[in-house]
Amino acid sequence: MYDEIEEFLDRNIKRVRNLSSVYDSSKTKGKGRKSVQDTDVLRAAVVMLHASLENFLRGLIKLRLPNSNESALNSIPLAGSEKNGRPEKFYLGSLVKHKGKSVELLLQESVYEYLEQISFNDTTEIISRLNTIGVHYCDDELNVLKSIDSMIKRRHNIVHQADSNKETRPGSYHAVAINKQMVEEWIKNTESFSKKILELVQTN
Repeated sequence: MYDEIEEFLDRNIKRVRNLSSVYDSSKTKGKGRKSVQDTDVLRAAVVMLHASLENFLRGLIKLRLPNSNESALNSIPLAGSEKNGRPEKFYLGSLVKHKGKSVELLLQESVYEYLEQISFNDTTEIISRLNTIGVHYCDDELNVLKSIDSMIKRRHNIVHQADSNKETRPGSYHAVAINKQMVEEWIKNTESFSKKILELVQTN
């Protein structure tokens, strides 16, 4: 199963790198700052990179969490309950719709449904959820975490604000500046982080 998760990760990172390469072939020739239209493909790469990271993390949690301890599973709502992402006490009658299912299957369904509702908005949230499945990332990689936080924050601005630039001074573009070096750094650190997590999860 871990091989499959790694395969999906590698495939998605390759798609992100392909978008970065498309930028090289499509950008306007000449020196100087590139247009917003030229750099939009880099913004698409950032969105895809965050999606790749989320897909990877969901895969790991989906695999590990159903077999976790009571404390970890207490944070997961029962499948079919109110979709607010929060665990709630439920009446015994709530189990009627699950008649015939094994406890193991119900745990899996509850975890899978929960994972469809959540997102990963910063590295504090990511590390917390990894800790829940017994994966503890070393604090000596803070520069990597800072880089990933920066990527996630930028993805949020791209998706929700069209990467709008709040600067109004003369010469400012209507979108925040972005370049290939910045995106390549985010790709490198996201891939490095993900591979490290895979190592930890397979030796734990």
